[in-house]
Amino acid sequence: MLKFWNRDNTGRSTTSPQSSALKPQLSLFAGIGERDVVALYNAATIKQLNASATLYRENDLADAVFVVLTGLIRTRQQVNARQLEGQLYGEGDWIAGADFDHPAYRVDAASAAEPSTVMVIKKATLIALDEPLKSYVYGKIQAASVQALSNRNKQLLSLVGESEQLKKELIRVRSRGKTDFVKSDAIRGVINKIPKLPVSTVNIVNKLHYEEVSTLEMVELVRSDPALTGLLLKTINSSYYNFRQKIADVNHAVGLFGFDSVYQIIMAESIRQSLPDTPEFKQVYQHSLQVSHIAFAVSQASQVGRPSELSTLGLVHEIGHIVLELMKKQNPKLAGLIDLIDSAEVAAELLGTWNLPDRICSSIRYQHHPEYSQPATLPGDVRDNTAILYIAHLCYELLHKRPQQELPTLFLHDYLAVLNWQRLSLREVLNSQIIPALQKRADVLPQELVAVLPG
Repeated sequence: MLKFWNRDNTGRSTTSPQSSALKPQLSLFAGIGERDVVALYNAATIKQLNASATLYRENDLADAVFVVLTGLIRTRQQVNARQLEGQLYGEGDWIAGADFDHPAYRVDAASAAEPSTVMVIKKATLIALDEPLKSYVYGKIQAASVQALSNRNKQLLSLVGESEQLKKELIRVRSRGKTDFVKSDAIRGVINKIPKLPVSTVNIVNKLHYEEVSTLEMVELVRSDPALTGLLLKTINSSYYNFRQKIADVNHAVGLFGFDSVYQIIMAESIRQSLPDTPEFKQVYQHSLQVSHIAFAVSQASQVGRPSELSTLGLVHEIGHIVLELMKKQNPKLAGLIDLIDSAEVAAELLGTWNLPDRICSSIRYQHHPEYSQPATLPGDVRDNTAILYIAHLCYELLHKRPQQELPTLFLHDYLAVLNWQRLSLREVLNSQIIPALQKRADVLPQELVAVLPG
């Protein structure tokens, strides 16, 4: 009778039972004879594991393969905060994942699902074997690796399917009944009480939206309305800009600030004067003013969209919150329910009553979609605007020191790709594209925004 030896968990060589005791395990090594099985046992280490005991941990050096002799071994992988169940290996299964020439680190962990016995094969084990047996082991390792890859692909396909179902359900839940209450008399009553933008301001927005307007035409549009001219000059000559020399005419203003900046000043002041002078509005207005300038910079830097249109979107994107705040003041007992109303839908309704272009209204309506859906789910005519407004909002949050892990970035890469920035991270976009563009226009930026710019 043959005898064989193996090393126990302490590394000591121990005499193994006679080959008659080995008979039940010979079937685990189909393709080789009893002598080769004994040789493999002699070279390898046999590890006994109690239930739940660890075979290897994530980030352990992957310098061994394993053969399950008895019991069950389960693998698991941690992805972010979620633990994914891997494979269950039973008697005769080989657990691969090691490269003896270039050992890497484990991306998963393995433990015993019940009391188990495992053969541990390291590089030194293989060196001790003769060539035919060595070829047999390499063949089993290759077959186990192929099977593991196939199992991972099946798991990946399952996760992709699960992800798609979750995305569809999220869109369905977020979209369900969004417009029903927005069109109710309660909302309409508040919207109708909010003063409309000056006609001349609306005319400028529509001209910029539907036509190419020259600097001369812009000057004439402002001059044609004394109230608009007064608004512009009063704003520019205020302590906000603190110019030493008084600016007395529109030509001087456009020459000093540029076409786009004059447009932003007119829009911002028109909106400020149309909405209630409350602490809530002042907070929303300051936030929106900064996002407006960032959206303008994103559009310019990416060469996607129209910068003047994006500055308008930034100014009005939070205007729905003002309507909802007014509703809560009128109906304080319903404040909890009012908070559930989609402010983007409310904003789009309000802007429609101001006779702003449909694309501006639609872009505002879809502004929250990047938080829970990919660009392909958006109408094509608003996709660029929605992507820019989303990225601008994220940049605003980073500039104000909010940690990126707290931001809604599930589909960030997809929206960066819309702007041809798929090779950049959000932080790289901010540092290399947006901050330099803002710094070039520092003279016309809100002081609160200048304060958070580096340097």
